[in-house]
Amino acid sequence: MIRISLNEELKKLLLGKGAIKVGFTTLETLAGGPPGSDITYVLPEAQSAISYALPLNRDLIRPYLKKEPNSRVNLENDRFNVTMKAWDISKEVAELLRKKGFKAFAVMSNFKYRKDSEDWNYELTPDISLRYLALRGGVGSFGWSGNLGLKGYGPLFTLGGIVTSAMLEPTDPIPESESFCNKCKVCVKVCAFRMFDEEEEVTIKIGGQEYTHAKRIDKGRCHMVCGGYSGLDITGKWSTWSAGRYEQPKTKHEAIVSLIRAQKNWFKLPKREDAKFYDYKDIEELQNVPFIGNKTVKLGNYLLFTCGHCQIVCWGDPKETNENYRLLKNSGCVVQKEDGSIVVLPPVEAKKAFDNLDPEHKKLYH
Repeated sequence: MIRISLNEELKKLLLGKGAIKVGFTTLETLAGGPPGSDITYVLPEAQSAISYALPLNRDLIRPYLKKEPNSRVNLENDRFNVTMKAWDISKEVAELLRKKGFKAFAVMSNFKYRKDSEDWNYELTPDISLRYLALRGGVGSFGWSGNLGLKGYGPLFTLGGIVTSAMLEPTDPIPESESFCNKCKVCVKVCAFRMFDEEEEVTIKIGGQEYTHAKRIDKGRCHMVCGGYSGLDITGKWSTWSAGRYEQPKTKHEAIVSLIRAQKNWFKLPKREDAKFYDYKDIEELQNVPFIGNKTVKLGNYLLFTCGHCQIVCWGDPKETNENYRLLKNSGCVVQKEDGSIVVLPPVEAKKAFDNLDPEHKKLYH
């Protein structure tokens, strides 16, 4: 009788659950990496980690970029469902490993951060970086934005991971020649506050190998836009699904000041007509998402998926990616009325509609 290895068993299980790629890393292949690659942080006995990618529904992306009715909720539903699927799969794999006599830790796919630094709620460093595990294990390679992607597919997936005391065989990272990224840098242009530098790179080293992506100018720009507080592009010609119109912060201090103001305003905004509550089941940590200061919120009450452009615009094919960018640029701008309803208008009309809002309502968005 032929016995398959633990690697093969786990890979077969994950592919059967819908993963499009599976990879394995070890203490040795992760050695010398950034803090997020230290798997002993969550499991002192850790020897290996398993990472995998679950696909997002590509068919929902272009309607979202064009701002078609219901498209925001449809894409948000898909992201929520895939995130929860990853969490359930990771818990299942961790339980399987425990039954085999190993220790195991299921890694959350988002919203779980280290709290061992003074400005942890600004830096938002994950306890374990699924990106680093997947990068070194060959599940994906860096694009210019730092998102992981696959050739011919792009970054249209969510990552999952498990840390274990089992000694697994590591898989090789994707070679440079097989990268999905051609450095078109459309990801730079679709960030409303331009978080990514267009020229400067940063290099990280994991397990003796170097990887590069664009320098992040300041995380506060991402917090403002991907956090949903602001959505108007710096050109004023399009927006995300956020109705916010804050000015682009130029420094970390400006970003923090803007975040504090935006977060105070956030609680005063009328409930959006397309808002939906999501039940994150047993993930207690996800019921307390950090805001600047000591305030926390429960996911679903206030957080809406309004951006994600740097990930979803790239389809791993220059022609398709450029078409996505064209759709976004011509999608218009979002304005939220006093009753919470959302309208999407051409940029000039949107500015006029915003300027004509009740002054007390209008000041909540900038």
